[in-house]
Amino acid sequence: MQWKPQQPAFEALLNALAGEVQPLYLVGGVVRDALLGRTAGVSDLDVIVERDALTVARRVADRLGWAFYPLDEGRDVARLVFTAGTTPLVCDVAAMRGGDLFLD
Repeated sequence: MQWKPQQPAFEALLNALAGEVQPLYLVGGVVRDALLGRTAGVSDLDVIVERDALTVARRVADRLGWAFYPLDEGRDVARLVFTAGTTPLVCDVAAMRGGDLFLD
């Protein structure tokens, strides 16, 4: 299945994240909603990277002009926020905690 964000800001964010680290996994509610055919109105994404989520998220936020918030430094989780219009776009970036995506 392929999912393409309707918001250009999310597309730019995912491209920037993918340029920083591979592999990059889109997880959470957006995956569920895409499987159910509900693709309109996405305002938040959840992304898993293998490691260094805080570092990667900070670099991408600085490059794109998104706000950066470390949510949990011990677990390597950050939040990126882009405000344009009435609905802020949010992306949580977390480091993988299991040995692979399935275990995580």
